[in-house]
Amino acid sequence: MSNDHVNLTGRDVLSITQFSLEELSHLYTLAGQMRQFISQAGCIDLLRGYIMAAVFYEPSTRTSSSFLTAMQRLGGGIIPIT
Repeated sequence: MSNDHVNLTGRDVLSITQFSLEELSHLYTLAGQMRQFISQAGCIDLLRGYIMAAVFYEPSTRTSSSFLTAMQRLGGGIIPIT
């Protein structure tokens, strides 16, 4: 299976152990491409119309801020639940 055929649509992320090495490689490749685009454009509308509920049961300012910032840069909305 090549990275062109990796389909992660609709999968919940619960643990890194649920992903194969091929899937992780695909995710890192996509993340690198998105990082480069964000660096050039500032933000994109990839997730316009989507809303993320950010639920953090343990206080982690750095982690929650990272998730919220990423969703905003991708054009999506956020419902923070702490």
